[in-house]
Amino acid sequence: MFCSNMSDDLENIGNSEVPSDVTPSEGSTQPDKRQGKGYALLSVTLLVGIGLLGGLLIGSLHSKRNNVTIEPLYGEQVSQVLQTIEDHYVENIDIDSLTTIMIQSTLASLDPHSNYLTAKEAAKEDEQIRGNFEGIGATLIKRNDTIVVVNVFEESPARKAGLRTGDCILSVDGVAITGVEMAMDEAVKHIRGPHHTQAFLTVLRHGEKKARNIIVTRDVIDNPSLVLSAMMDNEVGYIRINNFSSTTYKEFCKAVASLKASGMKDLILDLRDNSGGLLHTAIQLIDELLPGNELIMYSEGAHQSRRVFHSKPGGLFVEGRLAVMINEFSASASEVVSGAIQDNDRGIIVGRRSFGKGLVQQEYSLPDRSVLMLTVAHYFTPSGRCIQRSYKDGIDEYYASFVGQILTDYETDSIHAIVNDSTPYYTQKGRVVYGGGGIFPDHVIRHRNDASYNYCYMLQSRYVFSDVSTDYVTRHYDELVKAYPTRDAFLKNYTPNQAYIDLMVADAQRKGVAYDAAGMKAHRDEILCHLKAHTGSLLYSGDTYYRILYRTDNEIADCLRLLKAQPRYRQSTKR
Repeated sequence: MFCSNMSDDLENIGNSEVPSDVTPSEGSTQPDKRQGKGYALLSVTLLVGIGLLGGLLIGSLHSKRNNVTIEPLYGEQVSQVLQTIEDHYVENIDIDSLTTIMIQSTLASLDPHSNYLTAKEAAKEDEQIRGNFEGIGATLIKRNDTIVVVNVFEESPARKAGLRTGDCILSVDGVAITGVEMAMDEAVKHIRGPHHTQAFLTVLRHGEKKARNIIVTRDVIDNPSLVLSAMMDNEVGYIRINNFSSTTYKEFCKAVASLKASGMKDLILDLRDNSGGLLHTAIQLIDELLPGNELIMYSEGAHQSRRVFHSKPGGLFVEGRLAVMINEFSASASEVVSGAIQDNDRGIIVGRRSFGKGLVQQEYSLPDRSVLMLTVAHYFTPSGRCIQRSYKDGIDEYYASFVGQILTDYETDSIHAIVNDSTPYYTQKGRVVYGGGGIFPDHVIRHRNDASYNYCYMLQSRYVFSDVSTDYVTRHYDELVKAYPTRDAFLKNYTPNQAYIDLMVADAQRKGVAYDAAGMKAHRDEILCHLKAHTGSLLYSGDTYYRILYRTDNEIADCLRLLKAQPRYRQSTKR
């Protein structure tokens, strides 16, 4: 049984509140044969971000699920084929798995975003869209045969009951889940349950020889999509949204009201790495940023008539200066937001070209509770742009072109050098914008290509920050919370000591990341900030991670400078 080192294979009870700035990869890949100081950094960037697209692939832009019936002819043909295979094929096969493969292959031949979710996958997606789930409020990993707590949500039943980072859960309600052959999903199923029911946990804590019993009363656990709202200075507010769920609009309105009460006059809306979500939520959010009667977007398809969406008067933030941050992993609903802001000249778009998903999926429930997510329409920004990248050459080429897009964007900050469709479209004030492959920012922030930054990138890509902080907090939990009893005290006073830094360097070396003295010297403050952010998130949860990192984020600093250089926003006269 393992109960000391913490590592990979992150599994959540619901969706993790611990942000992950790394990917499951154990090494970097070279997406291009060209060599140079920048491509190693870019390889890690691709690894860090491509995992985020999973949300894009399963995230629906509509919340309503329609039931669907299949014409008898089609149903009979499919049933006969499957029955024949099951009865006569040379080997025994899992007919349910074969059915799933058939459906997925059919949808893959249509476009990259039509998809099929099994009942289990659909249930998980529902939780992300709802923005909450029923459980105890903790994030777990499985290391060897041991279930280990790596994070306890703020104000959760688990935290109130005394569960903490590093605890090894031996059994639940008398059923052993550690030291036995049990899949992670099965272990999670024992821990989760309807709210108001109790989970009787037997837990072994680091440094203790005897297991302790902890009783946790399950509840509905909020998993907010808005992960940080804060004041950058006396006048500029900052909001980061990771996805568009059913709770995002309410979270956004609450954050804007709070920031305005703190003196906010201008706003940075950070949609980097936001892979999408619910269309109606994105439209609600835009409605609070635009004056009345502005076109937000429209959609249409072969079997769906044009649907047009306009803003209504009385938005929460329609006068202050606005900057929207995007990058190559901003997609879908986040592109709807940035496209509407750009085309209406409501604010500036800052960052890098977005992913380029201009397709709308509708969810259809099947009798076994699985879900068909079918593309039913294209959406268009107010200027008439469809920002969908071409998928005519198949899914493999579709994602290969995405990698190519990043490589091209890495080499130039000239929009004219990277447009896929040279057709000009015009914003409300007559500025030229382009479609055919994402939203192009008004102000480009290049990928970091300083070779000395490679060390920091590798610490992220090899899980060094997350692993060493989990192990450190497990071993030093009591002394840390005694020295920093509140998050504010931690934010103000904590700095990783040299012993902690040495542990980080040693963990990196074990994972094949050689110590880089020049890289450490050049980016020491940023590296320590990442280490502090991971440590703080394990101790206090909530928005601690982002609250620490956003102050040292160079891209946010660049965006703040660009925003302040803009003239005050004035509502334009309609053409």
